[in-house]
Amino acid sequence: MNQHAFTPEEKAAVYRAIYERRDIRSFLPDPIEEEVPLQIQGCLDNSVSRMKPPDDFQIFRFRFQISLLLL
Repeated sequence: MNQHAFTPEEKAAVYRAIYERRDIRSFLPDPIEEEVPLQIQGCLDNSVSRMKPPDDFQIFRFRFQISLLLL
């Protein structure tokens, strides 16, 4: 077995993430933990395409922040 091969469970998790991927534009009822944005940024920094990495992501903790962007 290739040392870099995914286990069946890892493969299933990757396929699930791909199939369930959504553009989320709604608020969650609970705040996210402080380390989550750092984990997301780490994933973005290690993305497959170094030529065109994701430009930016934003986390809004309050609804009024969105309205400020629209002004």
